[in-house]
Amino acid sequence: MTRTPTVHALRQQSATEAYRALGSSPSEKVLLAVHCADAHHVAAVYDTPAGPIYVSVPWAHGHGSRDRHDAAHHGGHRDEPWIDWLRLADGVGPDDPLPAGCECGKRILSRRLLQQAIDAGDRRIVID
Repeated sequence: MTRTPTVHALRQQSATEAYRALGSSPSEKVLLAVHCADAHHVAAVYDTPAGPIYVSVPWAHGHGSRDRHDAAHHGGHRDEPWIDWLRLADGVGPDDPLPAGCECGKRILSRRLLQQAIDAGDRRIVID
């Protein structure tokens, strides 16, 4: 039996394709970097020809110099980024929360906050 992809899954797939099309140096296309008060990277918004893309690793955490990769403990999904369009159609409101994270822990970001920062010309915001 084949499952029909959800609107969300299709949206994430197209956003992931647009992000990967940026190539090996997507940092050249950063519209907005989001950091916590401890200067950890929380998320970024990238400029693509199809529109701004939001990227974060919601399960991010710090690694000491002797830590081993912990995929065995978490099923291997910890390092996979959450990639989505910043602006949504599909009737989803602009306050649809976006998962994020850094070494300090999990966070939720607002699409509206990110869009307002970009509109104001900010290249970096600090949350907390």
